[in-house]
Amino acid sequence: FIIKILDIYNSPYFVVWRNLNHVLNGSSFTRFISFRNLINLQPETNKNLEGGLHYEGSVYDVHLVEYQNKIQNLIIPLPCSSQLSGYCPTNFAKTQITGTSLGGNARLGNLTIKSSYDFTNAIDVATGLQLPNRAKNTANIGADYRFIKTDVGANLTLSGVRYGNAADTQVMGGYGLL
Repeated sequence: FIIKILDIYNSPYFVVWRNLNHVLNGSSFTRFISFRNLINLQPETNKNLEGGLHYEGSVYDVHLVEYQNKIQNLIIPLPCSSQLSGYCPTNFAKTQITGTSLGGNARLGNLTIKSSYDFTNAIDVATGLQLPNRAKNTANIGADYRFIKTDVGANLTLSGVRYGNAADTQVMGGYGLL
């Protein structure tokens, strides 16, 4: 189920919003059903609050978003030797993911340049440690070019250091995707 509260201020140039959701995560529920006979998993539930500002002009757009997710029974696959895949889906009883996203677009004729930076604090509330596989810093930069009715573009995503286990002892380096 989803409960959604939405306040909007909308003008020709600015949009301000606030959003509150309470969700039983469908994809998590599918994973829960798939593994229910193998291990004792609980389905995820979450409460999400987000708000932001968005400016849209004729040449550029800017957005700033703040968010907070409180998730119960978050399912994260962790390395293990008891499964053929080498990973065991694991519940984290209480987690909190907060963050800020800042981004923008600039339009120069048929060329659009896009960028964003996200700071995320994803923690296991019981231990105060960073959640596995979640980087604190992520940046994106990209460009699209409109040619007749076709957009051609590329995007570079850079992700910061993450941890590969719940104890935050297995450091995994950052990575980039093009």
